[in-house]
Amino acid sequence: MQLKNARILVTGGSLGIGRATAQVLAEAGARVAVTGRHEQRLHAAAREIDAVPIVADAASPRDVDRTFDQVRERLGGLDCLVNNAGIGTFCDMQDVTVEQFEKIFSVNVYGAALMGARAATMFKAQKSRGHIINVGSTAGLKGFPGGTI
Repeated sequence: MQLKNARILVTGGSLGIGRATAQVLAEAGARVAVTGRHEQRLHAAAREIDAVPIVADAASPRDVDRTFDQVRERLGGLDCLVNNAGIGTFCDMQDVTVEQFEKIFSVNVYGAALMGARAATMFKAQKSRGHIINVGSTAGLKGFPGGTI
C-alpha cells in the first residue's frame, strides 16, 4: 500500500502502539485520523502527530457511526483502518466482575468488529480496495499474573 496521501484511521491513537503507529504513518505522508476516549489526551496527541482527532469509544455503535461520518467529512474517505483500540483490567481471577469482562469484550472484540464492518461498508461505497489491520495483544496468547481478563 502506498502511504503518501493514504487516508488512514487509527483507533486508540492517543497512547502507546496506536499513537506510535499514527506518528509513523503521518511521517510517511499519510493523512491520519485517530480515535480515543479521553478528549484532552487525544487532542494533544493529534496536534503532535498532525492527525485529525475523533473522540470516540469503539464499543459504542453511535460513536463508531460518528467516527466514519467524520472520516468521510475530514479525510474524504478511507483507505486503511488500523484497529488498535483496546483496554484491560488487571486483577486476581477471583476478583473479576462480569461488568469488567463485558466492558473489555465490548471494546476489544465488538469494537474491532464494528469498526471493521463500517470500514468495509465505506470501501464498498467508494468502489475501492481497502485495508483493515487488527492489532492484538500477546496477552491473548499467553497469560500472566494479574492478567485475568
